[in-house]
Order: sequence, then C-alpha cells, then structure tokens
Amino acid sequence: MKIKLALNLFLSYNRIMQKCKECGEIKNIKDFYSYGGYCCKKCRIKKAVIYQKKRMTDPEYRKKHNKKFRIYQTERRMTDPEYRKKQVEYGKKWYIKNKKKIKIQQQKRMTDPEYRKKMRLYQTMYLANPENRERNRVRQAKKRNNPEYRKKHADYYRKWYAKYGRKRAKNYQEVINLWGKLNPQSAQISHLVQYAIKTGKIKKPNICETCKEKRKLVAHHEDYDFPFKINWLCYSCHKNLHNNKDFT
Repeated sequence: MKIKLALNLFLSYNRIMQKCKECGEIKNIKDFYSYGGYCCKKCRIKKAVIYQKKRMTDPEYRKKHNKKFRIYQTERRMTDPEYRKKQVEYGKKWYIKNKKKIKIQQQKRMTDPEYRKKMRLYQTMYLANPENRERNRVRQAKKRNNPEYRKKHADYYRKWYAKYGRKRAKNYQEVINLWGKLNPQSAQISHLVQYAIKTGKIKKPNICETCKEKRKLVAHHEDYDFPFKINWLCYSCHKNLHNNKDFT
C-alpha cells in the first residue's frame, strides 16, 4: 500500500511540475505554454528577443517587415474607425507622458548635421510624389483655416521675435538684388507701388481680401501690364495662392 501511494504522489507531482531544460529549474506547468515545450515562458521569450534582434540587423528582412506592417496599418485604418480612434488616443497619451524626452531628443538631433541631411533628403523624396504633395497641401490648408491654430502660431512667433529678434542671413541684401536682376518687371512694379503709397496716390488697407483679418499685407498682381490693379493679401494667403497656381 505504501509503494502504491508513493507512486501516485510521484505521478501527480510530475503532472503539476516540470523541469526547464534551459535554466534547469523545476516550475509549475502554468509557467509553460499550453502547446508544450522543453523550456519555460521566460526562457522562450528571451530566445525570441535574441532571434528578433539578429533578424532586424538584416536590411533585406527589415524592408520586407516594414512594408508588410505599413500595408496592414493603412488597410486597418481605412476600414476600421474604432482602431483609428484607439490609435489616436494612445498616441496623445504617449506624447503627454514623454513630452520632455521628445524635446531633448529633437534638440540633440537638430544639432547633428548628418541627421539634418537625412531629413532634407527624406523631405525631397516625399514631396517628389504628387500624391504626397497634394496631401501635404490639404493638411496645411486645414491648419491655416483653423482660427485656434492661427492664434497659437502668431503668439508663438511674437514671443520668439521678442526674445531673439529677426535674424536674417548675412547675404540677405545680395539675394534681393539678385532677384531684382532676374525679375526686372516685377521689381519695377513693386517700386512704383511703394512710391504711390508714400505719395498718397494709393491707400494700403489693413484687412486681407481673402481671410478678411487685420494683418500685414502684400500687393499681388494678376497682370503686370496693370500695375495699380492690386489684390491686397496677407503673407499666408499670398503664399497659398501661388502654391495653388504651381500645383494645378
């Protein structure tokens, strides 16, 4: 009877406990995966991490992996609105937690000339695609039309100019002179308009014709043959008008 009891206890113990062949520790069966295996969960995770690091050093595997992940993300964002909302909420929470770290990393990166060259190359490659260019233009237009964003943008630059002043390049006047030589007609008309404003022949308004806000205005000419037919626009509206003409 004693031998039978000992055998039953031994078998029941082996059913509950198992030995890991990696670390050599005897652990509960719950610490192992349900599909079995010779090593516990901790050891298996460590091996998986080492294997993934080795694979991610291979550039060909990284390209394939990144392409698949991007395709999966774009398809899921377009089809599943709940996933999109969750992703946006998670991104906002993560940014609030790690705001200081992100600023420190950005400051370090912007001092590195190699990183700045890479970013410039990436921007040129991104904007070379007409679809990305249109997407960027639409995004910027939405921002500019938002009054809250415009106020924040204006307040930020007012504070910045009050602290540091307007730092122009050393060859600023040379660039203006070169532009006048390359574009003699537009330079001549700009001088005429400035002289007319000084003498009082033309009154410069304070409100932009498109956004209808009080700002510093620029004289825009649709036809240079009529120099005094002027559309008074702010800097942002003038820039948008020329960008839209270039891309259409």
